Amino acid sequence: MKNSPPQKKAPSPAELSNPYGLLCYDQLPEWRKDNPYIYTQYRPISHSYKACLKSLFYLHNQTGNIYSHLLFFFPVLALIIHNSLALAGVRTLSIQPRSDDVLAFSAFFAGAAMCMSFSTAYHTFMSHSEYVASRGKLLDFAGITCLIWGSMMPTLYYAFNCETDVMKKYMVTFSTFGVMALLYFLSPLASNPTAQKMVIPLFVIFAASGILPLAHGVQLYGWDRMDELVGLKYVLLHGAIYAASLGPFLTKFPECWLPGKCDMWFSSHQIFHVAIVLAASVHFLGLIKAFQFQHAHTQMLICPLLNTWKGDVLHVL
Repeated sequence: MKNSPPQKKAPSPAELSNPYGLLCYDQLPEWRKDNPYIYTQYRPISHSYKACLKSLFYLHNQTGNIYSHLLFFFPVLALIIHNSLALAGVRTLSIQPRSDDVLAFSAFFAGAAMCMSFSTAYHTFMSHSEYVASRGKLLDFAGITCLIWGSMMPTLYYAFNCETDVMKKYMVTFSTFGVMALLYFLSPLASNPTAQKMVIPLFVIFAASGILPLAHGVQLYGWDRMDELVGLKYVLLHGAIYAASLGPFLTKFPECWLPGKCDMWFSSHQIFHVAIVLAASVHFLGLIKAFQFQHAHTQMLICPLLNTWKGDVLHVL
């Protein structure tokens, strides 16, 4: 008599309610414990890239962090393609950009794309292993550096494109800082937990240093003209959004007030992600305003006009 095949065990109620084996905070390895106010919905450590990718298709406490940047990456990618076609002369626009315009916008799009893609990769694969999570975090930091740099380049271009020496000095200075930060984040030094405490101050200093050329521009041309040149109100609003998002990020608000209530949605890190997207979008609107203004005047006319404005401001001062 043949043996009957083994009966498949019916899933338990616990397995039915938690089919992906999501964990609670207390079940995590020590290296994975970074927010004690998020109690549940953690993916298990899988040591599998495939398992990490599969987690894109079910809900867990990193879903919001992943999709807040993944979904924004695609319109940025479309703008990169659009920009590339304009630079190649394949696509004709209602206002035909100069090659310098396209390069300035390309810096912004590239910085945004790297920030969004690196962040998405980090939050997707952080449940792989300690090594992958630690390297992914540094890649995430590198992406933020790229976004800060990419935001500065077009603003400097539109602020000082008639003061080319000043523009070049600022661009070289900020690019040097950006490269140094990237090299630091991609080096073994940044893996040190003590060194990582300096990450936020480093970002704040790098981003806040952008105030210097803006103040220089206001000194040269006055507030109203600088607003027309670079979309100054938008640039300052985008900086204010970044600054405001640091509060929840550093204090882990609102989950510190509502522990266990923000496990899936509305955690501080999700708020920070949405703020980055919102700030980048606001800055993009400012760059569009700057582009439209400067193309409403030919390059031949705008530089003498700027010199007149500069003289008027100096006379007032």
